[in-house]
Amino acid sequence: MSALNFLAKLAKTPDIEHIHDTIQAAHTETKTAAENTARTIGNIKADLNKTDVLVQKTATFAEQVSTTAKEAMEISKTTLSIPRHMPVSQRGAD
Repeated sequence: MSALNFLAKLAKTPDIEHIHDTIQAAHTETKTAAENTARTIGNIKADLNKTDVLVQKTATFAEQVSTTAKEAMEISKTTLSIPRHMPVSQRGAD
């Protein structure tokens, strides 16, 4: 009799295979999404590192340009002050 009760209960038990399949599909999708997210984060990190290097190079270049401009200004000031220190007889004489 208990075997008949067991079989009756089994007959009333809903099929849960579709639930298992749905959970398995959701797990696969979640795993794929996590892998894609990790890959995207890695790409963003690489891009940030490249940007950081570019910013450092740009800052160095700007510093060099500023130094060169200051040197050029000093040379210009020196060049402009030379005629003031020359005797009038030597100015404009070719």
